[in-house]
Amino acid sequence: MTKLTEGLNRQLIQLFDANVMKDEAQNTWFTGQDLAEDAELLKGQLMHLNLQKGDHVLINLENSVIYTVLEQALWEIGAIVHPISAGVPVAELQAKFNQENYAMLVTQDDLANQIVNDALLERINLSLKTKAELPIFINERLLNDRSSFDMNDVNENDLALVLQTSGTTGKPKRVGLTHAMLFNAANHNITAQKLTSKDTTMVVMPMFHINAQVISILSTRLSGGKLVIAPKFSASRFWNQISQNRVSWISVVPTIVSILL
Repeated sequence: MTKLTEGLNRQLIQLFDANVMKDEAQNTWFTGQDLAEDAELLKGQLMHLNLQKGDHVLINLENSVIYTVLEQALWEIGAIVHPISAGVPVAELQAKFNQENYAMLVTQDDLANQIVNDALLERINLSLKTKAELPIFINERLLNDRSSFDMNDVNENDLALVLQTSGTTGKPKRVGLTHAMLFNAANHNITAQKLTSKDTTMVVMPMFHINAQVISILSTRLSGGKLVIAPKFSASRFWNQISQNRVSWISVVPTIVSILL
């Protein structure tokens, strides 16, 4: 394990019997035990499907608790997570998958049901505590024909995450971040914001961006705090969500601050 995955596991062990993450869409809290069991179940199932260290996995999901559990399982295997917007049309999603030769695609139910007659993609549904059905598509050509496996341990300099730049000044570019980079960035934010295990953070920013991924989620998890994950920002629900969940910290962009003011 890397420092990153050790820290994520430590949080779930320390809060084994306590509520750790709330999925606002489901209006449900999950304990450290729920999350640890799902992460271990996912890890075993993904490895059984021949996923291994260095494989790239495309994630196309809305904000949810399962997002964090899935990433933890993939990082423990040594797979590289590439999250993209949940609003990508199915044709673009399939084209992107085929062009980049991803090992696996994890998507939401409505898009999963639209993926048909694809020569590469084989659908498998997983049942978990944090999500009743998680559609996973494997790259049959890549995984089913695999005869050798990378058995090396995951290390700090291995890639963990690939994110897209915003595309403000040109075509969006892919940026790779290592386990060490994610761990260090989160810990710098913990120090700067004085985050502790007593904090509850609400996530409203999209989880395919660095803000939600590192500033909100990893910083909170590595400091031992709790998470409330909303599908998206809602001005009409925001203050009730803050109050009802006793949220103590949140990271948002200036546009959201202006709307709230």
